[in-house]
Amino acid sequence: SAASPPSTPPYALPPELTRGGGGTDWRYLESSAPEAEAVSGYLRENHISSALYRGSDAAEESFKALDRSKTALIHIATHGSFLPDLERRHDEREEPDGARRTYKPQNNPLLRSMLMFSGANHAWSGERVEGVEDGILTADEIARLNLIGAKLVILSACQTGLGDVQNGEGVFGLQRAFKLAGVESLIMSLWEVDDAATALLMNTFYRAWLAEGRSKQAAFKAAQAAVRTEYPAPFYWAAFVMMD
Repeated sequence: SAASPPSTPPYALPPELTRGGGGTDWRYLESSAPEAEAVSGYLRENHISSALYRGSDAAEESFKALDRSKTALIHIATHGSFLPDLERRHDEREEPDGARRTYKPQNNPLLRSMLMFSGANHAWSGERVEGVEDGILTADEIARLNLIGAKLVILSACQTGLGDVQNGEGVFGLQRAFKLAGVESLIMSLWEVDDAATALLMNTFYRAWLAEGRSKQAAFKAAQAAVRTEYPAPFYWAAFVMMD
């Protein structure tokens, strides 16, 4: 199911998210479809009802339709990004997809942390699509949702754990947004992640959690250990963190 089209002027990309020229589109993630299908398979095997969104169905509207749904588990495999702050005028940097992009600064960290859904490349290119969301889901939008009932959200994406440290406010970003929305626990990344290592971590986690009946915390530790055995360098196994 999908949420209704936004009542605000359609597809108006906020100025803080404009690319500012240069760079290429977000590339297709080859590992995302197999990962999503594997997760869906684990849920079916354990008789847990679920919905799998791929391609054009993996839209921002589909995520926002989870508002007040009390969905217990949300797994998102996509690109994530975190834009620079106002202390840096205009920032050009290389994204995880290999492209170089120039960003306008923005002082609200909840507008600078984001996940890319179907259609995000159109927004990144400045195209206008009537009657649909832009496909760029910001932390600010997430924080406005009611996700109470979500025991776990997994963000299998790059840089989802990043955010600004504000005086007396802790770390802002996607993690704070999901907590404000009522999510109990999150698994997210701190830097660009390797596809094969990520797949191993996710497969081990779901097997330990659902098939073996471990707590989600114990399952996550087992998954990290499995990746560490296969890929000893911390770059591979330390990227993902669990936040309760």
